[in-house]
Amino acid sequence: MIEITHEEFENGYEEYLTKIEKGEQFLIRLPSGRAVAAVPQDAVGSSQYIHPWYDYHESVEELQENAG
Repeated sequence: MIEITHEEFENGYEEYLTKIEKGEQFLIRLPSGRAVAAVPQDAVGSSQYIHPWYDYHESVEELQENAG
């Protein structure tokens, strides 16, 4: 999985979405230091990719970038 910054992802949004749809996987590093995995939908839950939140028990609201 290739790590990129949030800024890189935003600047090349369409290009990255096309790559993701074709099977590439990216780890997008947010300004806060947290990371978000961007993977093709068919890879989620498969042996190709294990969702990082399976064992994560915080609510979605707590995971949002603006959460305190």
